[in-house]
Amino acid sequence: MKQITKIHSRSAFTFIELMVASAIFVMLAAAIYLSFSVGVRSWRKIEDSCVVRQEARHVLTLLSRELRCAIRSSLVAFNGDEHSVSFCSSLGDVSCVKYEYDKRTGVIKRISRTYAQYISGEDGKVSTIAEGISGLEFLYSYNSNGNIKWHDTWGSTDGEIPFGVCIKLSLKPRSFAPGQELSKTVIIPTGILREDSE
Repeated sequence: MKQITKIHSRSAFTFIELMVASAIFVMLAAAIYLSFSVGVRSWRKIEDSCVVRQEARHVLTLLSRELRCAIRSSLVAFNGDEHSVSFCSSLGDVSCVKYEYDKRTGVIKRISRTYAQYISGEDGKVSTIAEGISGLEFLYSYNSNGNIKWHDTWGSTDGEIPFGVCIKLSLKPRSFAPGQELSKTVIIPTGILREDSE
């Protein structure tokens, strides 16, 4: 009688099975990494865009608050052109305030002097309130035959203050956010609608 010997085969992975499993693992890891990377980039873009918008809102809020507190003064005239405005403000202490936009550097500066500094001709405190601005434009309200018109200059010799100032702020496009344009019209309680000279 022949003796039948049983050969027990060991259960193990073949080389091909290991290669297929490794390839599946690599593909899953790459997909997870790409999903995570896209999520992080999107989050950074949103965060950076929010920072830019917050800075723009800060500029508009600060300008609006001080313009609403503009007062008539026989010494400090309310003067404005397309890129700068200067006036006497009663926000906090009475002070002479000037906002100006430097087109070359894209910076908005605020220059403030106390009444005493203004009278004595001293330099005021200069602070940068925004950077990366592609445009800042001021428009001033005039009365033209009973209708409100807007012009890009206001020159006051007798202390008149405009009834309203329109502020247009443009932000530079960045790699993470497109350019944005914000505008706000500020009504000045102590202002008047000067008759248009045109």
